[in-house]
Amino acid sequence: MRHAHLDLAMRGIRFGILTFAVSLQMLPFFFLLLVFAYYMGATGAGMLVTVPLFLMSSFVAACWLTARQMRRRTPAAPADQPIDRHATPAPKPRRPVDEGAMLLKTREERYRDMLRIFTNSRR
Repeated sequence: MRHAHLDLAMRGIRFGILTFAVSLQMLPFFFLLLVFAYYMGATGAGMLVTVPLFLMSSFVAACWLTARQMRRRTPAAPADQPIDRHATPAPKPRRPVDEGAMLLKTREERYRDMLRIFTNSRR
């Protein structure tokens, strides 16, 4: 049985690392928005922070709405055909391998070839 506290701590650490990485990725974009806000005439400290935050939040909202719309448009699987997630694919038919194509041989075939080469060279 796994410990719930350890799982919760690990998820929190992973979320913190992911949030930190995304914030570092978005920092240059945020600075560009800050320059854009200054260029548009926002000189107060509150406005210089509010305008980029508003633009970034509208960008995140647009991404979220787009993802939501894409989920709605994705057709569902037909109800009469159950999806078997554990089915193994049919094995591929083996092609005959010529002697020159060493990369197409299995590990066992390469081992037998090397064994034959080395045992013949010692004699």
